[in-house]
Amino acid sequence: MRTDQYENFQRLSELLADELVVEANPNQWPVDEEKREKCKKNALSTLVLLTRINGLVNAVEGKRAGAIAQSHIEKEMEAEMVAVARETTKLLNRLQAGESERSN
Repeated sequence: MRTDQYENFQRLSELLADELVVEANPNQWPVDEEKREKCKKNALSTLVLLTRINGLVNAVEGKRAGAIAQSHIEKEMEAEMVAVARETTKLLNRLQAGESERSN
């Protein structure tokens, strides 16, 4: 998902949450039973849409956080591998130096 799409979904989520607060308030519903039912359905539809959009936003956030964490882990592993390679080289050099001393 592109960054602009992600940001648009975030804004839409905020707008829907504001709308849901109004729509879900039974004190705002008309007295007529048929109109009350319509208000309930509208509130439910808004809630479902809000839930799905928040799911998308959270999924994107999770992927981004995972990618950042993965990048951090990869950098740490690379640094550790470099350190191990250096230590291995030092040990090999010491071993080779010891073998050449024994040969002389």
